[in-house]
Amino acid sequence: MGKPRHSKEYYDAVTPEGLPAHYNRKNWEDRETFVNITRNAVIRSNVLKNKGFIKGAYTDYKSPNQKHFQADHGRAIKDAHRKGGFAWSPEQKKKFTHDVSNIVMAVSGVNRAKGYKGIDKWTPPRNLKSYLLRTESTDIKYGLSNTKKEAKVFKNIIGRKPNVKIRPNVENTKYCASCHINHSAGKHK
Repeated sequence: MGKPRHSKEYYDAVTPEGLPAHYNRKNWEDRETFVNITRNAVIRSNVLKNKGFIKGAYTDYKSPNQKHFQADHGRAIKDAHRKGGFAWSPEQKKKFTHDVSNIVMAVSGVNRAKGYKGIDKWTPPRNLKSYLLRTESTDIKYGLSNTKKEAKVFKNIIGRKPNVKIRPNVENTKYCASCHINHSAGKHK
């Protein structure tokens, strides 16, 4: 996963409520479980569904070679953090991270291009409607919010507003819980 971007103190910081103040993937994911169990479950399901091949969810590219693909969280973990997940317990964060209903196989380059972007900043080259509906389903399941920009993209493609809470300025936050908590109270810094 590479070298951390910030210091240990940055990642160890907590809010007055005792929540982690900044996003850190280590607070969300048990990497060993993800690689050995969760990812393998997603691959097995994909291979069974596609008659021995792995099929990229965003491109329809098929190959029997796992090296062409990465397991991708449709609603990225970092995006979930800034859209309400920052307040979840460690157990809820792990549940989200290992929920196979939010994980698809994606061609490696496409997954890297997507990163943790929301639907207002990135949409797949193929299967756009299924991507948007799957993301909406995940947002509903976990009580995540959308931005006004995301809701507009969703409405333009699907023809209706998403069935989730809309938070107007969440895209302007600095990805830390104190900004989100202040924002949700109407006191965004």
